[in-house]
Amino acid sequence: MTKILVTSSTGFIGSNFFALHKKYNYDFVFLNRNLHKKNKKYIKLDLADEYYDDKIFKNIDVVIHIAGQAHTALNSKKLKFQCKKINYDATIKLAKYSEKNGVKKFVFLSSVKAAGNIKGKRLKEDDYSSKIDLYGKFKRDAEKKLIEISSNSNMNISVIRSSLVYGPEMKGNLKKMLQLISTGFFPIPQETIKSQSMIHVSDLIDSLIFAAINESTNNQIYNVTDGTDYSFREIYENLSAGHTKNKIKIVFPRIFFLLLAMLGSLMNLIIKFPFTVVDYRKLFTVSTFSSQKIRNLGFITKFKLNHFSLNQHQDIN
Repeated sequence: MTKILVTSSTGFIGSNFFALHKKYNYDFVFLNRNLHKKNKKYIKLDLADEYYDDKIFKNIDVVIHIAGQAHTALNSKKLKFQCKKINYDATIKLAKYSEKNGVKKFVFLSSVKAAGNIKGKRLKEDDYSSKIDLYGKFKRDAEKKLIEISSNSNMNISVIRSSLVYGPEMKGNLKKMLQLISTGFFPIPQETIKSQSMIHVSDLIDSLIFAAINESTNNQIYNVTDGTDYSFREIYENLSAGHTKNKIKIVFPRIFFLLLAMLGSLMNLIIKFPFTVVDYRKLFTVSTFSSQKIRNLGFITKFKLNHFSLNQHQDIN
């Protein structure tokens, strides 16, 4: 049986992966940097460690590397250093240890941020923008280095670029939206252009497994989305489906959210405010991508955003 090492069992994607792994007919082990009890499915390792124990990779056929630092504001040298250390340095070190120990396949969970954004264009895998933030740059640099490692070794590489992820226990801006919607005081946004490609966490995990076991994905990069681009209004309507406590009935234009974000950024200097300019840019910047390349290989997604709402936090098996 194929043995697969997954580099996280915590966090949003890692915890969902661990919850779903039994539905796949493979032997999984998960890295965990803080083991509190013995479990044959867990291996203790902090990817920030200077050296890794070669024994960790014994009999491992595939490494699926999903651990990383989320896309956050890098407003200090310390945060920038940490982002590079986790998203680039640790990725390359892990790949080199994997290759040295005979791992056959290395699957890297990257981000569509590695391509940047081109306004008005649905980006394919070979489209790149000169406008790219540091997080995206570290992801792109890691992709390039991994392909280089693969070309000089017997270990194959597959890169999965995830779009914005939704699903049970989701984090970031979508979690903030859910929390605010649940209070009944989230402003109703005006309909705008379709600006976000998204993917359900279960489909994202399926794509990682698909890349791990499919030889046609070797040394390739793939965008993954649920095939639908959403406007901010559509995201709001889907997340609030079935929720009847909304106390604000007025529809607010985009400028309102920009002004609120600017106010939030100022207030954030004193107290923590849930909506800032960084959050505004993430929600309103056009970020649409094509996932046709991986679909052409037979990969199929099962979920759309309307499958997930405030009243749909049940198990996704």
